Amino acid sequence: MFFPSLAIALISSLLQIQIRRRFSVVKALSHPWMQDFQTWLDLRELETKVGQRYITHESDDVRWQRFAEECGIEYPQHFVMGPQYDETEEEDEE
Repeated sequence: MFFPSLAIALISSLLQIQIRRRFSVVKALSHPWMQDFQTWLDLRELETKVGQRYITHESDDVRWQRFAEECGIEYPQHFVMGPQYDETEEEDEE
């Protein structure tokens, strides 16, 4: 579920001019808006399209897979990333 007020609060906390009031990375990542399943799915979709994981962390995958199973939600299998494919390995085999 998308909560615009939570997203706005997070962005506001990240854009604080005074460093003491600005969210740290850890605090930003633990914000309730970032801990939402739909938000996580959207971020993983973006990372999948870009081809690189840079916002979410693989340590969260099991938790969200378990959450989807418990709620009866289908977990997108294209998010399951195997070992990185290296094009140079294919060239070496030729």
